[in-house]
Amino acid sequence: MMLLGVVAVGGSDIFDALVNLNEDRVLSLVRKKLEAGEDPYLILEECRKVMTVVGEKFEKESTSSTSW
Repeated sequence: MMLLGVVAVGGSDIFDALVNLNEDRVLSLVRKKLEAGEDPYLILEECRKVMTVVGEKFEKESTSSTSW
């Protein structure tokens, strides 16, 4: 699975769904985790980490394509 050169490592379903901007899948996975009693803070932290990885990769690609 790859978007913007970000490779899904670790096999997290939420990672894959967020990287691929699959909003419906992310919401479904989050609901399932909440229904299973998972701590909402841990779910949010997982999503934050994924978005940090995606943001860093996007920033690197944006700056490398800029010609000064």
